[in-house]
Amino acid sequence: MNEMEITAYLESIGFDDEVQVIDLPHGPHVYCLFGDDAELVYVGRTEQLLARVGTHVRRHSRLSRLLVIKCLEEREATVLERLLIQEFQPRLNTTFTHRDRLRGVAEENEPKRFRD
Repeated sequence: MNEMEITAYLESIGFDDEVQVIDLPHGPHVYCLFGDDAELVYVGRTEQLLARVGTHVRRHSRLSRLLVIKCLEEREATVLERLLIQEFQPRLNTTFTHRDRLRGVAEENEPKRFRD
């Protein structure tokens, strides 16, 4: 059974609004995880989106939404992750080592997209 057949079946039994096919691309990404209350709970970065997000889903059953931002390169993903964590301070991004690691990204090395 292929994706189109499954989608057609689900739509035929009334799941037409709930069906979404989502590609899980490889490469540098920043992702934001939201809880049941729509609160941003974690910002992370990865090249293996499915594996990394799966880890969070297994650990935290109250996750409800995922926002994925594709980046051009790893450095851009690192900077964007740092900016989002600094701006929104998600509750699961609280470990000292994580903050310290992000502090190591020098602002002068930021990709052009993030500079004025």
